[in-house]
Amino acid sequence: MSNSCNFDCNSKSTAGSQILINENASIEISNSTIHISDNIKLPSRGIELLDGMLNVHHSIFTNLEAPVQNSLREGNAILVSRFKNNAIIEDNQFIDCYYTDQFSFIIKFDGNSLDFFRNT
Repeated sequence: MSNSCNFDCNSKSTAGSQILINENASIEISNSTIHISDNIKLPSRGIELLDGMLNVHHSIFTNLEAPVQNSLREGNAILVSRFKNNAIIEDNQFIDCYYTDQFSFIIKFDGNSLDFFRNT
């Protein structure tokens, strides 16, 4: 997915993720925007990697906030769970990736390997 893809409010109204990666998929996302519109404040993270490989670069994440799980709000923009997953996250912008919990985490990584460079 590249070149000006726009993921806006692309999840269930009850919670979820804009993009869910599963089934050992390998996904590259570049030059894209992942966000929730200003007038819609529903809990939704940007990307959730359950099983596979994620390469996200040169993209913008805005107005995202994950739903609360086990009393924590983690991975507002990106959640990489389960230990065998791999991610490359570089040259992205993260803007206002919370709106109720300022001390929540923008990215949570519980995977195997992570390359994380030049993000702001």
